[in-house]
Amino acid sequence: MRLSRFGVVALSVAFLSGCGGEDPKPSGTTAADTGISFGFDTGSVSDVGEDTDSCPGGAGCECSGNEDCDLAVCLATKDGSKCAAACTDSSSCESGQACTTVTTAGGDSPTVCVDAAVHLCDPCKSNSSCGAPGAAGAKCVQRGDDGSFCGVACGDGACPSGTTCQDVKDIEGKAVKQCMPADGAACTCSPLAIANELSTACGGEKGCAGVRACLADGKEGAPKGGGLSSCLGAKSSAKESCNGTDDDCDGQTDEDTTCDDDNACTIDACEAGKCSHTKNAAACDDGDACTENDSCATGTCVGTKKACDDNNTCTTDACDMKTGCSHAPAQTGSCDDGDVCTSDDKCTAGKCAGTAKDCDDNNACTADSCAAGTCTNKASTGSCDDGNPCTEGDLCGTDSGSGQVACLPGKTKSCDDSNPCTKDTCDKVLGCVGTVDVSITQPCYTAAPKTKGVGECTSGTQACKTGGGFGACTGEVVPALKEICNTLDDDCNGKTDDNCTGGGAPVLVWRLGSSTISGGNGSGVQARIFLGGDGFGSGPVAGASTTVEIGFYAWLASWLK
Repeated sequence: MRLSRFGVVALSVAFLSGCGGEDPKPSGTTAADTGISFGFDTGSVSDVGEDTDSCPGGAGCECSGNEDCDLAVCLATKDGSKCAAACTDSSSCESGQACTTVTTAGGDSPTVCVDAAVHLCDPCKSNSSCGAPGAAGAKCVQRGDDGSFCGVACGDGACPSGTTCQDVKDIEGKAVKQCMPADGAACTCSPLAIANELSTACGGEKGCAGVRACLADGKEGAPKGGGLSSCLGAKSSAKESCNGTDDDCDGQTDEDTTCDDDNACTIDACEAGKCSHTKNAAACDDGDACTENDSCATGTCVGTKKACDDNNTCTTDACDMKTGCSHAPAQTGSCDDGDVCTSDDKCTAGKCAGTAKDCDDNNACTADSCAAGTCTNKASTGSCDDGNPCTEGDLCGTDSGSGQVACLPGKTKSCDDSNPCTKDTCDKVLGCVGTVDVSITQPCYTAAPKTKGVGECTSGTQACKTGGGFGACTGEVVPALKEICNTLDDDCNGKTDDNCTGGGAPVLVWRLGSSTISGGNGSGVQARIFLGGDGFGSGPVAGASTTVEIGFYAWLASWLK
């Protein structure tokens, strides 16, 4: 163990354990906070210079504890822990340092040079975290949403270079005078603050509730190269507004803010935390459907009144701010449709209409029209109707008698209806008329045409009925079903008494032979046989088992009867 020139051993100094971000833990060693005097020049604050020839243990040499130093005092500086230098007063210390007496753990009280601004600008959470030997009265100063940072007491007005003595409030809300960066400049992190990752709450005034910390390069949330982070973890549901504040806690101020005054005739913008509305001359819409050609004038949207007159006397014109022009039909009222070829003009369903002037000259062969209020009847050609239903193919032409154009009759119309029972005439009013004549007759024959006029067959007569059409055929003689032996051609086949039946004398037939007639059932047979000619005929034969033998003797017997 190294011994100091004062024989002090194992010093434990309270300011070695003090951190800007956390309150220092209590210890048996305290720094004297009275009778300290220090001065600052306009140069930068510097630590005790290291004399490499006296290291280790000499003033300014790096140390990790009191035992590493000749004076047994290892001081915390912004650039790390260094061995303290002995002093008699502040003039014997480096610029920016103060000469003060410290109490060691062994009870000795050496007088050494200390860095009074060792915690200046460190992020802090309490006043006690800013204290250090020679820094009596240092406070944790509120700096708005940026957080809280350590200051240096400036009762005598002296402050380190780059800072000024300012009236501020400490973290407890008390008014104090502290040395802080001039002109509102931001605090930066010292190597000591980065090594201890000192932090402060941020965004408190706007409810962002985040944390800013001194972080080494590469640490999550650290800026490039290391240093003081932005407000990490800050969250807010507030909507950004034009007020110069980061309302939504996203690290940007007044971005995407709206200063819309709902006036299309102004250009809206957010400038320096305040909304501005500059007049323009743009086209716009004044929201009134009864105006047109709307434009901005002196910051107000103004339009020209819309003309809704449709020049129609048969409508009622009006304008509604929401729907615009309307033209309701006038149901009644006189008007002028502007046509001299009409008269008695009236409004109907919103339109003016009159009755067309009558220019009809009742001549089918003229084209009637009206022009400029005057009727014209121009001769025309082609087919027409002379009004007589008993003519057809009427044509327009010049009447030979009057010399005027007229409908000349065509040929007489044929009224033949192809009905033999009607007398066909033409009436000049009714046209063709067919009248039934019951006196009209015609010959008729209902049997096969080849039999008419053959034998006994003759045609009859049909007379017209009152209702039209011919009646039944009367007086005709048609072929009989069977030839009767009566010397007549009853079946109209051109032969007389062939295969006949009934009365008349037998005919001698020189051809002899016999025939069998089957029929009857033993009840008797009636038969009359004629032999000769083309065959024979017989009367009725009943049954199915009678046989008649016919021969010469039978014939002779029949002839002799």
